[in-house]
Amino acid sequence: MPIQFNCSGCGQAIEVDSEFAGRLVACPFCHATVEAPSESRLVTPPVATPSPPPAPGTPPPLPQPLPYRPATLPPVTSGMPPGAPQRDDGAKFCTMAFVIGLLLLPLPCLIGVVAASQTELMDPNVMQSIQTRPQVEQQEEFARIFAQWGKDHAGMAYTMAALTGLLTLAGIVTGIVGLARGWTRRWQGILGLVLSITCGACGTLSPLVLSNLPATP
Repeated sequence: MPIQFNCSGCGQAIEVDSEFAGRLVACPFCHATVEAPSESRLVTPPVATPSPPPAPGTPPPLPQPLPYRPATLPPVTSGMPPGAPQRDDGAKFCTMAFVIGLLLLPLPCLIGVVAASQTELMDPNVMQSIQTRPQVEQQEEFARIFAQWGKDHAGMAYTMAALTGLLTLAGIVTGIVGLARGWTRRWQGILGLVLSITCGACGTLSPLVLSNLPATP
């Protein structure tokens, strides 16, 4: 009696003689090697019953709606480069560099005002006397006054230069770190770095220059 079964590889019906029960046979469809069972185990697919034609005058059936699947939107990255971490650790350093740059912006003028307030330039009579002189003599007089301030307040001048230098170094370091580690607020890091280099250099060198001006008679 022949044995009928389905191929385990392609699912097609295979028929072999009973003498091949329990032995390996080759599928004639997919050429896979399968083991023949000891008895028939054929599984036939159900035959699709055609639906009756619709009656005359009936509207065609509506198509079945597709199952609802919520759309998955990509996360908002705000200009984040591919592969970057979700947290921007460099943004705060860019902001710190920007704040330090703003602090250094008026510092050279502030140092000049502090130096002038401790000299005879605060006397209105002296200022009026200087303004009546030629421009070359005015410059020489201002140089003499600030040179004298530098000699009398050398300790203050070096202290202001040291503090300004530390603040400048902090602005440069935070700006570089912010630009290297962050991808947002980069304009703050760039502007803070520029202000720290330019204004910080002027604020650091101005008290040193005043304290080392040659004293003229």
